[in-house]
Amino acid sequence: MTRIATLLTAAAASLAAATAAAQEPQMSVRAAIGVTPEGLTCVLGGISDGRLVAAEAVATRMRPGEAYALVALDEVRGGAVSVGEPVPEPAGEECADAYQQDLAGAANLMDRLQVAVAGSAVDVQRMLPNHLEVLPLDDGEAADVVRRFVAGLGIDEPEVVLKQVVRTDLDGDGTAERLINAVNTRYENARKGEYSVLLVTGDDAIRQPLAIRAEVTAEDSDGPSLLWENTVVAVLDLDRDGVMGIVLHGAYAFGDGWDVIHAELGEVQRLLSCGCGG
Repeated sequence: MTRIATLLTAAAASLAAATAAAQEPQMSVRAAIGVTPEGLTCVLGGISDGRLVAAEAVATRMRPGEAYALVALDEVRGGAVSVGEPVPEPAGEECADAYQQDLAGAANLMDRLQVAVAGSAVDVQRMLPNHLEVLPLDDGEAADVVRRFVAGLGIDEPEVVLKQVVRTDLDGDGTAERLINAVNTRYENARKGEYSVLLVTGDDAIRQPLAIRAEVTAEDSDGPSLLWENTVVAVLDLDRDGVMGIVLHGAYAFGDGWDVIHAELGEVQRLLSCGCGG
């Protein structure tokens, strides 16, 4: 993966011009790129001629100077511009088969996990949910969902540690769902009963949750935890099919990666991915 270059003042005009060029209503290629706070990028793939395609198909059509909108959860935070062309991850590297794309943007925008989507801010805003709410981590209903779910995996009296609770309409039916992200691990040593789960449930928290990810540590170990820790980075309808894609970043002791997930009708589908898989 590669570091994002910080835009110099002299390059501001180039970014403005690229943003203006992206105002056209149709794009033959719309790439999506995962971005970390450390400035590392990973091309997830995107839309090519109206179809979702993997990174390799998109990378061949990405060009320098293209404008991107930076999205975190349901917020378009600002713009960036591509620098150079996508570069494949070197052969033999951990989590290979990935493409890197240098981006340049204001330094104060490169401070969190986010996804860069090709196009203008106005265009990308149309992909976001009408309403998304980040709920407090003392949400009792969400904690009960996690407690029951983890207990069902054989963990007696699990300690609930919520990481994220996000409420939005994922499937376009007019009712909200909750994304509940919980992880309980000591990191330095794996311990029996540790877990990492990412669940989708109805807004009333009564419906049986759908597990997007669910891992439990079976035995104590002197080695590091191998649990995959998830972060919901953004929620957006990249292919405009009426169903929100959940952009996830995940990491474990030996690598990280990105996914775009659909979760509807009791099924989980991985649409796009980059880097290590969760």
